[in-house]
Amino acid sequence: MGKPRAVSWAGMRTRVGAVCLRVGLLLVPFIACSPSVFALSPGANFAEYAQERWTVEDGLPQISVSAITQDAQGYLWLSTQNGIARFDGHRFRVFNRANTGLDVNLVSAAFADSRGDVWFGSPRGVLQFRSNNATLHQSPDDPMQVRGIIEWPEGRMLLATARGVRDLAFAPVYLQSEAVSALAIDGNGALWVGGNGAVWRIDSSGIRRIALGDRHARVTHLSRYGARMAVGTSAGAFLLDVATGSASPVFPDLAGVGITSLMADRDGNLWAAAVGRLQRQRPTGEIERTDTRPMLEQPWLHVIFEDANGDLWLGDQRESLIRVSDAAVHVHGQERGLQDELLWSVLDDNASGLWIGTNSGLQRWRPDGRFEAPVDNLSLVDPMVYSLFRDSMGTVWAGTGNGPAPLVQGKLEIPPHLANIRARVTSFVEDGDSLWVGTLDGLWRIRNGVAKRVDYRAGSPLQRIRHLWLESPGDLLVASEGGLRRVVGDASLKPAWADVLEGDIVTQVFSLRPDVTLVGTFDRGIARLKAGELILINRVNGLPTNNVWAFTQVADHVYVSSSDGVYRFRSQDMLTMSAEAQLPTEVVVESVSRARGVRRMGCCNGGGAARLAVLGQTISFPTTRGLVQLETAQIRTPASAPLPVIERMVAGESDLPLEPWINLDGNVRDLSIEFAAIDLRHADRSEFRYRLHGYNDHWTVVGDRRLAVFTGLPPGKYRFELEARFPGNAWRPSAYQPQIDVAPYWHERLLFRLVLLALILWIAGRLFRRYTNHQRDQRNRLAQEVQSRTIALARANERLRAANDALLQESRTDVLTGIANRRAALQALSETDRYGVVLLDVDNFKSINDRFGHAAGDRVLNDIALLAREMTPLSGLVARWGGEEFLVVLPDASLQDALSLAERLRLHIAKHSFEVTSQQTVRISASFGASVYPVTGASDGAWQLTLEFADRALYRAKADGRNRVVGLQVTQLPRGWKFLDIADVDALINSDAVRWYPSVR
Repeated sequence: MGKPRAVSWAGMRTRVGAVCLRVGLLLVPFIACSPSVFALSPGANFAEYAQERWTVEDGLPQISVSAITQDAQGYLWLSTQNGIARFDGHRFRVFNRANTGLDVNLVSAAFADSRGDVWFGSPRGVLQFRSNNATLHQSPDDPMQVRGIIEWPEGRMLLATARGVRDLAFAPVYLQSEAVSALAIDGNGALWVGGNGAVWRIDSSGIRRIALGDRHARVTHLSRYGARMAVGTSAGAFLLDVATGSASPVFPDLAGVGITSLMADRDGNLWAAAVGRLQRQRPTGEIERTDTRPMLEQPWLHVIFEDANGDLWLGDQRESLIRVSDAAVHVHGQERGLQDELLWSVLDDNASGLWIGTNSGLQRWRPDGRFEAPVDNLSLVDPMVYSLFRDSMGTVWAGTGNGPAPLVQGKLEIPPHLANIRARVTSFVEDGDSLWVGTLDGLWRIRNGVAKRVDYRAGSPLQRIRHLWLESPGDLLVASEGGLRRVVGDASLKPAWADVLEGDIVTQVFSLRPDVTLVGTFDRGIARLKAGELILINRVNGLPTNNVWAFTQVADHVYVSSSDGVYRFRSQDMLTMSAEAQLPTEVVVESVSRARGVRRMGCCNGGGAARLAVLGQTISFPTTRGLVQLETAQIRTPASAPLPVIERMVAGESDLPLEPWINLDGNVRDLSIEFAAIDLRHADRSEFRYRLHGYNDHWTVVGDRRLAVFTGLPPGKYRFELEARFPGNAWRPSAYQPQIDVAPYWHERLLFRLVLLALILWIAGRLFRRYTNHQRDQRNRLAQEVQSRTIALARANERLRAANDALLQESRTDVLTGIANRRAALQALSETDRYGVVLLDVDNFKSINDRFGHAAGDRVLNDIALLAREMTPLSGLVARWGGEEFLVVLPDASLQDALSLAERLRLHIAKHSFEVTSQQTVRISASFGASVYPVTGASDGAWQLTLEFADRALYRAKADGRNRVVGLQVTQLPRGWKFLDIADVDALINSDAVRWYPSVR
């Protein structure tokens, strides 16, 4: 199997891995670029920035990146030792000798001009890229290496060579006796040229030479730095006063060292790199000696480039391409004093700090970023702090894995009057003189020092409490794994509006405003209650995931945590939402680093009521790798849509020029169009749709696929339209909408068809006259014969149809039970596009045959077949698979639908009395395995995998004790896998790529 590219979040695929070097943890915050231009936060240390790396595994032609520039459309262009690449934020397009016919290797300089062309300096001249077409300009005498490129004045390209400054025709312009290697323009519009031991300033008044202190120092880089010119040389870095020409050294640690890259960013920072080192001088003059680990163990930076978003791009000799950007996400772990990085709950401490519930106890996080020593919890049976709460008296309560424990005098201890609450505590609510405690084994009320269980039904999902919400004094809303209930006094009632959530795992209730309530669920999305009406909002409406653990509101956004991370949406959008509309959402924290990563982070843990805490504009989340804090003020709102661009058009096997009008001759009818959405930060999240006017006027939505293919186009005139967007936002059209004219074959032309039609009509007329004369003579003779034979034939056909129907029914029906047989089931599996599968196997069936005989066993099988058929929707198929095993096929069903049906059928069979003799009945049970088709990563038609997974789930149900339902589903391909095959099942079962769904008992 080939190695797949890493992807980001499900129904969507992204490939960004942001490294927070301060803790060595790789996160993926989808913090989109703003329509405004931002630079890096100047006050932050380098370790606080997010860093991402792209290598040859991501599409680079070679590991050493030597030059970077950005064109007018937003593409990032970069050169390596073995080719040039263009990056749109999602994928690299490589230009090499094979597809350009030119030597594009060992490029040392890059420049994007005002017309949109991109230039690269090479050992043989200068390469120009315009509309994907490459042209080499070189000296007519002998090849000359180009070390620097600039446009001065506008429209005129100048080149730095070993024989002075030359124009595009390599004619001498300035300093032809000097070897020059760097070019720049200062704030006054003057041209600066760097050479050996000196720099030259050129303007309308003439040429001025400024000598450097070391005449052997070769200038490698020039960069305008405010009113000064920064000069990187083979012997250190200097700042030149433009007015006086005086040079002063900068970066003392790099004195006498060859500067490999030098760049002044728009925020007033001056960056300098040497082999093994990277430093920055801030506008204040302070020098930061950056620590680039773990991304760069031994940096050897050839280029530092600032893009239009204000992000830095580093080109390295060994480590390929690195982006440095602001990080809105910070992680605090063991290096800050955290005892156990597996966190469950967080609670603000009313002193700008946090209480942290870990898997092994309670700790406190101080505003300075450090953790205090853990709280004494030696008396606890289970020190897991699953939930936290502070009552009106200021007492902090810890919901442990074995009951509620108040924090008293620095110790956590369960008092004697609460000793009966021996279950994991998920939530607390205070109501007057009562403290309500929700656990995974029922609801308790503590009043006057007495703990009492309320409305307890052992084993019911309604007793597995997930969240408590006080609607009003004396009116408690209970969210459980079986739906919602309202508790008034000791009575528990189901709200009328909560029917749609009955049987679902409800995780949190949140008041968006007094008349609007949000309800989070485990796998059905968000329910919004407004004016007594409840609507469900899920992935169909634009949510990144259907899982919800907690809500909070900061400014005008609602933030939602889930097992997949954190996303947000505007509060106003939720208030005006309808069941059919799209909700614009923005992912701000990903739970798992999917590319270029070093550690996994489960974010954000769920299950109880203290799943996040807000300090000002900072939201804190518990994760499996420490405390994650999201600085909401640093999130950059994404642009409304990425820029859609058509990159390539291929007719047959030939590339077409990207021109307004494209003509295809009659011999070429196949057309493929490659496109992209340019957004260096978020191209992975782009969605596309296209249409070919005149061929199909309806939009074809292709998600993140970047290719349109048309085969066998008929002759005609068409227009290709492309649009892109971020999920939930408006579509943005491409500026380029090519007109495509497909020429007809000679026999498809109008004149030929008219002549052919006239000839056919004349011949048809002649034949018709002869035919009508003959028919008139025959009509009367045949009328009687036709009538008699028609009657006889109708009778024979009716007999044949009845016989065929009976034979077909017999071949597809199980003789014993009268339901479909294995043959009918196999046909349904192979002919249905999407379905859920349930395998049913009667537990201990052999004992029935042994005790009561095979006739009794046959009656049991007949009863089970009848039960299964009655409980299965009409669209489903129930078949006898073999022996005591049955198969249920549910078209267009999800795994949850299949599991739900299997659970209902399991309960019905367990409650049913099966008659084995005329005077005796028995109770039996059955085990179930469920799966779905299609299978993630499998080829179309691989329904045998679905059967295999259902069979493995059934085997597990048997092994776990029978009389239960187990589901099995592939959630993702393991790293390094390209597709699935039946031979991969054993290896797949033992990986993290599958998810088991055990029966809720």
